[in-house]
Amino acid sequence: MKYTALLFCVTGLATSSACAADGPVFYGRLVSGVDWTNRLGATSSTRWRSANSQWGTSLWGMRGEATLGGGNHAVFQLESGFDVNNGADDALFNRIARVALVSPRYGELSLGRDMKRSDGALWALDPGGLQFLGAATLLRGRAWGSRANAIGYRSPEWAGWTAGLQFAPGGHAGTFARGTEWSADVRYQRGPLMMTALYDTVRSDAPSGDAYDALFRHSRQYMFGATYAWRRAKFYLAYAGLRAPAARASADNAYAARRSDTVWAGMNWQASATLGLLGAVYHTRLDHGGGSATLAMVGANYALSKRTIVYASVGSVFNRGNANFAVEAGGTAADNPLPGGTQQGAYAGVAHWF
Repeated sequence: MKYTALLFCVTGLATSSACAADGPVFYGRLVSGVDWTNRLGATSSTRWRSANSQWGTSLWGMRGEATLGGGNHAVFQLESGFDVNNGADDALFNRIARVALVSPRYGELSLGRDMKRSDGALWALDPGGLQFLGAATLLRGRAWGSRANAIGYRSPEWAGWTAGLQFAPGGHAGTFARGTEWSADVRYQRGPLMMTALYDTVRSDAPSGDAYDALFRHSRQYMFGATYAWRRAKFYLAYAGLRAPAARASADNAYAARRSDTVWAGMNWQASATLGLLGAVYHTRLDHGGGSATLAMVGANYALSKRTIVYASVGSVFNRGNANFAVEAGGTAADNPLPGGTQQGAYAGVAHWF
């Protein structure tokens, strides 16, 4: 009977009493501030600029659901990230545009643009969340972002365990694999302990046949780690690996490294009801003579209210050998220091939720 009710609601044949709909909920976040970085590019210059998404993405969206009976729900979500300095974005609903069917017994099936599962895994495992000073620095943003044409599944929780799959077809005639993206993840949450593991692939869209030809864009990604909460502290330990057997030299991978291994450890500490402190150390190593790098960062978040905080983060990256990682993720090749160089960065500002 519940399947008939669900079908009628989806096709619009049921009465309003059979599938009650809740009005959409609008939400958003604005993040703005100032950013400072030194030793940029070949001239090792210093730059001051308005901060945009360094601490977190500015975004707005809406979410709604309809009750289908038997505990089942239909859910829609639309979300767009934008540059708070000029109000621009690269596309409408560039983060999320999805519809989902949710069952307490069978889990959630989602269709449409959605955030990559690696984005969520990194947020859970990095003390700084998705800040520009963090694991994303040494992964060059590989785990970030959304996935178009996504088909996703998330299981119900069982004894603390959940699992998920996400697949995005490439859409090319005559080949199934070209341009495809998919991921699988598992998570355990019980009491103060959280553990998660993820496997993620992004295949090249090029017709050359080299599926994994760019270490920080088209590659296999492995990630696993754990967090543990104790009193007012939360501890983090994690690993992320990238593999690209057909990698070619590029602006972000001058020595055509085919493998990177990144580890990090850190802590969040709730110093008071309004002040949160964090710190972490990250280290990565590339093969093929690509060198290694270590990033250290500390930060603070102070709540002015339930919806408004002021934040500040500072970090330094220490490159070795031929590595030239910038201290902040999200930039271009012009932001990188000289190979083997050190670079510092800092940003501070205000974040407000609505």
